[in-house]
Amino acid sequence: DMSVKVYPTPPETTTGDGWEVAITARKRFTASRIVTELMLLANEAIAMYGNINSIPLPYRSQKTFSVSDETIDATPAGPCRSWLAIRSATKTLVSANGEWAHEGLGLDAYVQATSPVRRFGDLSVHYQLKAFLRGEITDLPFTAGVEEDNDD
Repeated sequence: DMSVKVYPTPPETTTGDGWEVAITARKRFTASRIVTELMLLANEAIAMYGNINSIPLPYRSQKTFSVSDETIDATPAGPCRSWLAIRSATKTLVSANGEWAHEGLGLDAYVQATSPVRRFGDLSVHYQLKAFLRGEITDLPFTAGVEEDNDD
């Protein structure tokens, strides 16, 4: 994993465009990988529960394009192949009914719900689920159509 941070440089030290860019490699430890997998599992479980119970949630989906074996073989291993995988996916689409799979993650249904303190969308999932569990089925807080997500 890489971290890219951009900082404005102080006016007295500006020699270029006024920005300093720092790129650092981050080492991912086993604990970090476990947390990531458990968050994906929790998000998938919530999406499946919502789907089974027809709860309108911001289901996230993504289509992927097939890449030929020749293209993969011609792409250097490492970050270049990772970038090839990223570029072979469409923008994330958000819908209220969860009818599309998230091919980028290889999941039949997916919502983001594990960071309600950081993301309002996750908090809205919590509100919606709690309302459903309280039996407020006809008075759920949110209903929506399909929108393109610009977060990714």
